Amino acid sequence: MTDQEKGKKILSLVSAKILLITLCFFCALIFFIFLAYIATSGEEHMIDRKVIDFFSAYATPPVVAQMEKITFFGSARFLFPAYIVLVSWCLFRKQFNTALNIAVVAFTAYALTNFLKAWFGRKRPDLPLIESLKTGSFPSGHTISSFVFCMVLVYLVGRSALPNLLKWILYVALISFSMLIGISRIMLNMHYPTDVIGGYCLGVVWVLLSLWVFRTMAKRRNMSRGGS
Repeated sequence: MTDQEKGKKILSLVSAKILLITLCFFCALIFFIFLAYIATSGEEHMIDRKVIDFFSAYATPPVVAQMEKITFFGSARFLFPAYIVLVSWCLFRKQFNTALNIAVVAFTAYALTNFLKAWFGRKRPDLPLIESLKTGSFPSGHTISSFVFCMVLVYLVGRSALPNLLKWILYVALISFSMLIGISRIMLNMHYPTDVIGGYCLGVVWVLLSLWVFRTMAKRRNMSRGGS
């Protein structure tokens, strides 16, 4: 294979990757808008009822106790100190841009979630199995926060020198754990399923948008350095 053929192959792979990422972004955004419409209808949707009925069959006291432990990892009580550790570690390794990016994506995701909760004003389900909260139900803050945090870890794992097999194991484990946190919010009756699904959609949108912004800024910084 000639250098020109290799270049064309790499270019086609990059183009396919960009197309796939763009498709994921807009699909997640459109589905989030659809779920937001459901959330503002003021009624429990058929999707919510069917999913709630499914998980209710498994909501035994031991399972609920485990879900209460799992849901903790999507709370600010865990994520705030966890982000401090991540940012501090990046600063210790003199990865200043990475530390700043992590702090920005964490704060903006939190701020956006709270803004949307107040904007949509959806009431939470009745009779929660743990503490009753007064904040809005849509989108699920635990879901978005845990998903963004896990994606930050996926990004850091991807940049590490770990073997590829171990990387993929960690990718699957992190995404699965994020999904489990979302399920815990449904089983504990803290959120409607559409709140959780909407949270994942918004998480995908925000992560992809943040990556695009950070990479664009990095390219501009490199260009300015090269031109100086």
